[in-house]
Amino acid sequence: MYYRANPGLEATTGGVCKMIVEDYLSNGIYDGKPTFLAGAEKSFKDALSADDLVAYLSSPKGKARAQKMRRGGSETEWALNRQNGDLGQVIEAVTYYSYTFWFMLENTVEPRGNIMVYGDNSPKISTAPNHGKYLEVISAQTNTDQWGCNTPDTDELRIVAKEWTHVAVVAEDKKLKVYLNAKLAVECENDAGEMVIYKEKTLNVPANEDYADGKIKNLKYWGGSPLNMGLIAVQHAAGADA
Repeated sequence: MYYRANPGLEATTGGVCKMIVEDYLSNGIYDGKPTFLAGAEKSFKDALSADDLVAYLSSPKGKARAQKMRRGGSETEWALNRQNGDLGQVIEAVTYYSYTFWFMLENTVEPRGNIMVYGDNSPKISTAPNHGKYLEVISAQTNTDQWGCNTPDTDELRIVAKEWTHVAVVAEDKKLKVYLNAKLAVECENDAGEMVIYKEKTLNVPANEDYADGKIKNLKYWGGSPLNMGLIAVQHAAGADA
């Protein structure tokens, strides 16, 4: 959609769209370039065959747009030590979603350290209690609102204090994946439940409870799409300022 909304973008060869994705991440959603044009999308859909149109409309692929989260209407980086982290009802309920952001752990904390929560734990992302340097991620399901998975507490994947860590949380059907610095850290599946979709919801970063001692930067919400490894790797390679 971004490519079709910006016809002046240079096309890549061989089906590789890395340049377009990098422009989208570094310029498009922060510098005011259009991410969607109704006329361009209508022309695209009109050119599809009936079968291809059905396939396109039934799949989240290609239709996801990142929504940038700004605190106070302008901040893209803020400390997680403030009482008011309410970003409002800014998220549309969907059956797939992804969040990406950069996180810097300043110091570990004794209680569970809240980073963000949307609705009732869908997701809730926290640093582990007892001064843990790994993440606990909850994605509410119909059979339990506490279901989720933790990133490993290993040398390779442990959160390093005072350094920016790229985090991607991808919820798809009954599955949840968490990536750290473009590496799949953990994947879990809940066969007994289904993802909960909240109609009335608020995004809090952090919530008004015990919060992580750290900072968050360039938080993006990808409604309707489970991001894949390739897109996550491009974001990570672009760096914390992109």
